[in-house]
Amino acid sequence: MSTNTCGIGHIDLIGDAEDNFYNMGVRDKNSYRKTMEHLQLITQSSSKAANKIVNSGLSVIALRVINKNPEYSRWLEAYSDGLGISLEDMAGVYLLPEIMSSIEKWIPGLNLPIFGCSSLFGLDSNSNPIHGRIFDYALVGTYDQFERTVHYKLKGGPSIWSASSSGIFLPSLTCMNEHGITLAVHQKANRFFDWNGSPLFKIVYNLMRSCENKADVIKYLKKVHSMTSWCLNLSFADSNDIMSVDITGKKIAKIETELVPGKFSYFNNAPIENSKHHTSCQPFTHHEYCQMRAASMNEKSAPYQGLPVSAEDVLKMLALPKAIKA
Repeated sequence: MSTNTCGIGHIDLIGDAEDNFYNMGVRDKNSYRKTMEHLQLITQSSSKAANKIVNSGLSVIALRVINKNPEYSRWLEAYSDGLGISLEDMAGVYLLPEIMSSIEKWIPGLNLPIFGCSSLFGLDSNSNPIHGRIFDYALVGTYDQFERTVHYKLKGGPSIWSASSSGIFLPSLTCMNEHGITLAVHQKANRFFDWNGSPLFKIVYNLMRSCENKADVIKYLKKVHSMTSWCLNLSFADSNDIMSVDITGKKIAKIETELVPGKFSYFNNAPIENSKHHTSCQPFTHHEYCQMRAASMNEKSAPYQGLPVSAEDVLKMLALPKAIKA
C-alpha cells in the first residue's frame, strides 16, 4: 500500500476483479475486524431476545442474497476467502448497514445514532462541478483508523476512484468514475426493508461501472430494487447537473438541479419525501439537526455567493464551524 497526498493509504487494483478482491482480503486480514465488530455493536440492543431475532433473520437474508446475486456473491467470496472467513459471514456483515438504516422495523424504539453526512455542490472558475462530501457515520475510532483510497482499473470496466476503509472492498460510499460521475451515499433512517432487493454495495458498484452520464444513471436507477432506503448524491462532468436521489425499494424520489456560477446546492440526511417509511422513525431531534446544518451551510456559503470556488473553498464551507471571508 502506498500513501496518497492526504497522508492516508492508497491501493491500485489492476486486472481481474476476483483476483484483486481476494488479494485485498489478504491485505485486510489483520485490520478489518475492528470496523466490522464496531458495526455489529451499533446494531445491537439491550434485549438479548431482540438481538437473537435480528441475528437469526440476518443469517436467513444473507443466504438469500448469496443465492439471488451470483456475480455479487463471487465478489464477496473472493474477498472473504482472502480474509479467511465464510461467504455466509461476509454476506451477513455486508447486510449490517442495511439493517441499521431500517433498524426501527426490526427493533422499534432503539436509540439510533444521528447521521451527519453532507454533500455540497458548486462550480469552479472553469464552470466545472465540484462535489464536496462529509462522511459522518457512527464508526469513529475504527473506520478512520484504517481509512484509504482505492483506484480500480479492473478488466472490462472503467477506472473508478473510491474513498473507504479496511473491510470495504467495493467502490461504494464515496467514489468517482473516469466519466466524471461523482457519488456520495447518505444514510436515511426508515422502516422499509425488502429482502428481495439488492444490497447497496452492489447497486453503487454497478452504477459506477456501467454509467457514463446523467441519462445513464436515471435509466439505471429506474431498474434498481433496493433492500432499504439510501440516498445517492451525484454530479456529472459533462454538464452542470446534479442529483440527490432517495432509493426505497423500487421507488425513487429525486431532486435535480443545474448548478449556476456562484450558487451552491447542499444535501444532508433529511428525507427528500415525507413518506410513511421515513417520517415516523427519525432519530430523536434528527429533523431539527438536519435543519440546523442546512441553515449553517447557508450562512457559511454566503461570503462565496456570486463567486467561483475551488475545492479548498468547498472543504472550508463543509468543515469549518463558522463562515470565513472568501
